[in-house]
Amino acid sequence: MGKYPVVVATSVIRSAERGESHGGVYLVDLDSERYTQVIDWETEDISWEGRGGDRGLRGISFYEGRIYLAASDEIFVYDNKFNKIGSIKNRYLKHCHEIHAEDDAIYLTSTGYDSVLKYKPSKDEFVKGICFRGRKNYCIRNHILDASKIVKKLSNRFGYFVQRKANEYYYSKYKGEGFLFDPKKDGGPIREDTLHINNVCVKNNIVYASGRKFGYIISENEGEFEKCFKIPKGSHNAKPLHHDKSIVNNTSEDKVEILKRDGSIIKEYNIPRYGEGRIEHKIPKDHARQAFARGLCVHNENLIIVGASPATIYVYDMEEPNPKRSVNITLDVRNSIHGLEVWPFDND
Repeated sequence: MGKYPVVVATSVIRSAERGESHGGVYLVDLDSERYTQVIDWETEDISWEGRGGDRGLRGISFYEGRIYLAASDEIFVYDNKFNKIGSIKNRYLKHCHEIHAEDDAIYLTSTGYDSVLKYKPSKDEFVKGICFRGRKNYCIRNHILDASKIVKKLSNRFGYFVQRKANEYYYSKYKGEGFLFDPKKDGGPIREDTLHINNVCVKNNIVYASGRKFGYIISENEGEFEKCFKIPKGSHNAKPLHHDKSIVNNTSEDKVEILKRDGSIIKEYNIPRYGEGRIEHKIPKDHARQAFARGLCVHNENLIIVGASPATIYVYDMEEPNPKRSVNITLDVRNSIHGLEVWPFDND
């Protein structure tokens, strides 16, 4: 057995046009530094608006020998040879990002509904919905003096979410609130992305969710919600590492960080950058940029494995700030790793 594991990674090709591949799935042997593309995602039945949108594939999880891959509004199911055997949909599943299998269930982020959905494969049934959206909103009418300045100030503060509808701005301050709903019935949350949930994990039956606009990892336990760990705004893949630490992709700073509960840094790991002359498909940085950290897993409690764009996977020893190994798939900066997990099956 080698020093480093085999990982499976999904990618999104941001700003890809109709008719182009807009993502894929790769098996990457971190020992040999070789990779194989096992799925090329070319479906055209998506929305092509925006930078990422419905493009590509994202979260990855495993349950009883099957592989679950998240697309925007659907979870695709494969056997361990990547033969497609089914798919899962729900009315409250929109813009799914990360997914997580725990015990007899799979938890799915539904970014378009500020929610997490719990699905039981053994029953082929969605059994729980968790909306992390606060219920109370406040309105700033456009005719108020300096309304645009107030809105800009609120938008840049932790925990404030601002949306514009017609000539009014609505804002709310997130206080770690939420509510449960039945994903099989009407009466759930309306479709809105105010928090941009992008990660979920479950430990000891407690659901932990985070996103770019939370400022915290939030837990849900039998309908009770709590702010657990403070994290940087714009983070991806934030999850508890131990009872008093978290680990995050601090995407805004091009770093992976291990943090205390109050958000102070314990350790940080640098995401390298390629020389600009090597980068392919240069486009505006608000569409795609290199060192955009996305995809994160911890292996054997001492290795941190991270994805970044252009599609590269880095391996860190937890005690050292710079990577011990890297495998590059492409230098096309649009192609960004999203989902990343250690491969649990034999490699035969």
